[in-house]
Amino acid sequence: MSSLGYDPVPLYFLNMVYAIGALLKPGLGYSAEQLYVSAMLYIDEIICSDNLECIQAILCSAAYSLRSAKGTSHWKLGGQALRQCVNLGYHRNQKRLRSTLNPLQRELQKRAFWSAYVMECSAAVMLGRPLSLHYQEIDAEFPLDIKESQISSTGIYGAPRSLTSEPSTMMTHAIHGFRIRALIGRIQTTLYSDSTLRDATIRQALIEHVSDELEEWYAARPPPMTPPDGGALSFFVSADWYEANYNYAVLQLFRPQITDTKTSASDGIFLKCLNTSRQTCHIFRRQYFGKPMAYTWSALHELFLAGLTYLYCLWMSPAARQLSRHDEVSNTCTDCTMVLVILAERWPEAAPFRNIFEVLASRTMTMMTDSHQGKEVMPIPIGPEQETYPEGLSQWMAGMSDTGITTGVDWLLSELIDEFPAPE
Repeated sequence: MSSLGYDPVPLYFLNMVYAIGALLKPGLGYSAEQLYVSAMLYIDEIICSDNLECIQAILCSAAYSLRSAKGTSHWKLGGQALRQCVNLGYHRNQKRLRSTLNPLQRELQKRAFWSAYVMECSAAVMLGRPLSLHYQEIDAEFPLDIKESQISSTGIYGAPRSLTSEPSTMMTHAIHGFRIRALIGRIQTTLYSDSTLRDATIRQALIEHVSDELEEWYAARPPPMTPPDGGALSFFVSADWYEANYNYAVLQLFRPQITDTKTSASDGIFLKCLNTSRQTCHIFRRQYFGKPMAYTWSALHELFLAGLTYLYCLWMSPAARQLSRHDEVSNTCTDCTMVLVILAERWPEAAPFRNIFEVLASRTMTMMTDSHQGKEVMPIPIGPEQETYPEGLSQWMAGMSDTGITTGVDWLLSELIDEFPAPE
């Protein structure tokens, strides 16, 4: 293309930005897939370069993939961008490296690195895969908390935000987002992916330490930003976004304890997971029902995880059942189901998640009715002597497995579903 007088870099970014925009605003009539294909015509000449533009191009492709059923896995793309960052030393402290870059280049490099890190980290946690780069190996600074207009190649104009009492910028929210995603990554690598961590006392101390960090993060969240007049396309920088991320981190931290077959979790842990997952279902209903909100694979994963955790707590914890009103359970299951229905209308790949949750929620409502009537509740909701095998279950499970995002909830699913009798 460049031999014909075309610069592939701006043409790639132009088409990719429009492609992502078409995903965010599907009602405008533009084909996101066609724009994506147009962008891909220029990608080869960009990724062969070992520079910042190459990383930015990969991140744009990852952002598209996160919102689309088409395209390369955003986990692969995020990992590719992160490895490129490491290769260029972006994960290292620039002051220690005595960087000679101008201020604008330094800030762009920091933003590219942390964007790549949280993209790969979020995808790896969602898919239950190892992280490419552990947080302990990073000493790169966060980007400066300053407005875009105050940064240029010649210098920084004005002082970066340093006090919580000062007005927040878009970078204030981005940096807080980097922090929570890094914390969630540490939960996986430090607590649940370390096969050498076998001492229960040390593990519990680590859980308490991370829990304290999580509470500090939530307490320090900046005030939400006012959405634009036409409505937000994402609930990033909203109060619900911070609560949803806090809730997701809580479930990642404590969910393995409620599914531990060797050591029973306390009532307090079950109730914390129950309340957290219920709040998440309500948040997603508020944000996705009747609003032009963009759908992502991570949204599907977080909602499905919250819904299953909610049902699991009701089945496994007498305290959770006792403190949950029937109408409250019904509203929570309905909220989760409604959003899964919305997602399935946009993405056929989300239909198995909707179908399985509808079946499990229905069985849970029946169980709650029996429980409130004083009948005995078995620890597993669906047993061979109680239910017939739901038509399509095997196909639903296969469809979910094909998406690759069930790894984080596979134990919950096995506990709630494996007792279906196989069809004759």
